[in-house]
Amino acid sequence: MNPDSLQQSFAQTYAPPNDLDPLELREEYQQFTDYRAANPDAGRVKTANALNIPTGRARSWIDGAQPDVVKGLTAAENRNWFATDGQPHQALTRLVAGIFAAGSINDTWTPRWSATDGTGFDEALQTIDAGVTRINRNSNQHGDELEPARDPQVLGRVLYARGAPNTHVSEYELPAYLFDHHQTGRTFVQTYVNARGVVPEGRNHIQVYEQQRSNTFHDRLHQLIDQHTTGEVTRVEQGVLIHPPTVEQTSWLHNEAEP
Repeated sequence: MNPDSLQQSFAQTYAPPNDLDPLELREEYQQFTDYRAANPDAGRVKTANALNIPTGRARSWIDGAQPDVVKGLTAAENRNWFATDGQPHQALTRLVAGIFAAGSINDTWTPRWSATDGTGFDEALQTIDAGVTRINRNSNQHGDELEPARDPQVLGRVLYARGAPNTHVSEYELPAYLFDHHQTGRTFVQTYVNARGVVPEGRNHIQVYEQQRSNTFHDRLHQLIDQHTTGEVTRVEQGVLIHPPTVEQTSWLHNEAEP
């Protein structure tokens, strides 16, 4: 994963109201801005002819409109959401893990997470300058949720580009980059186990059981957890079991701070 590939995956989440690919539309808009900088007095017809674009598109861009994909890319770049290292990247990884474990990205690309103490989702949102809005459900069946206060649909697309599932994904699949970068994988494991792991009463092990996930998903989750812990981690039916000595030796698993 690198910033360029992230931007490309992000751009493909848009569906422009024409036959252009989102990346082609971004390039076309860049050509427009370059042309306008060199020809500030050119009208819509001259601009359209020079760039071989529809007159209506030239007129709307001259009037200040921008393609949605351009606005989204700009917003994400301004907040460093395409980072692939450092604190912003780790915070975004925590939010990706949260979508897998205790959240969702809805049909309008807005991400939400369970407002459970100790998961660090609110801190991660603040770290990436997304802000936090708490949604109070006032319900025994549905707990409170968190969502970004700024550019929520942009962030949802960024998280999807980073491998988080949305509501239309039928098969959950862990992103490959989690297995290639030590700190990133550890952040994901810590967040996932904190959000989904259960310690049975009177026991010292952690179990992660999920009926709605495939065997392939659990195999990969077991592999990732095992890669970042010292001790025994067992793949069991519909989940993973982290044995007591492993829990004791891996203090960062149950530490809210950054691992």
